[in-house]
Amino acid sequence: MDTTISIPSEMEADLAAEAEKNGLDLASFVQNVLKSRIQPSTSAPSISSAEEKLLQEVDIGFSEAQMERFVGLLEKRQDDAISGDEEEELIRTTRELERLNVKRVRAMSQLAKLRGVDLETVRKQLGIEPPDVL
Repeated sequence: MDTTISIPSEMEADLAAEAEKNGLDLASFVQNVLKSRIQPSTSAPSISSAEEKLLQEVDIGFSEAQMERFVGLLEKRQDDAISGDEEEELIRTTRELERLNVKRVRAMSQLAKLRGVDLETVRKQLGIEPPDVL
């Protein structure tokens, strides 16, 4: 079920800024905030604060706009149409994406240890699919 809500534009701007700081698009960030505020029903399994922290670390990443820019730079490089400044941006962006991915995998590994399962099981539990090769 999807629900649409109206919020003041200044609140939207604040939320968007926080989402960007966390490397998330606005919709994902708002969903995370709402999930953290809703009390789980008694039938839902509760998670420890350590698990919650690890799940937040797994959820970090580039915003949709950042990922679009990254893919655009990759395409320019493949077409040999990339400028020197754009190539430097691509290198910086690639390093940042790799840093975030290492952080995510470490968090997933710790989560696997906490749950007593292997990393592949955690990946499947979280619905994380391996990315297509760019």
